[in-house]
Amino acid sequence: VGNGGVFTEQKNISNPKQNVWVIYTYSVDGKNGQDGKDGVNGIDGQNGVDGKDGVNGKDGQNGIDGKNSLNNQEASNGIEDKDVADSID
Repeated sequence: VGNGGVFTEQKNISNPKQNVWVIYTYSVDGKNGQDGKDGVNGIDGQNGVDGKDGVNGKDGQNGIDGKNSLNNQEASNGIEDKDVADSID
């Protein structure tokens, strides 16, 4: 459906003998990030450390734990964000 594709959907209206054709257009798909996740809203996803892409066409900034944030807010790195080995004696 991507890559500028167009498809049509046939919908019935009040008169069953008449149809209305609705044409949907899509922007070109975002290119794959390094780990194969796509950008959103037709803008290329930028690679995060773990290969996850930004959302809403904005690049997520890398948190310390390597997970991208949403909407350009940096992810905080806490014990609850990711399992940390040898963090507790």
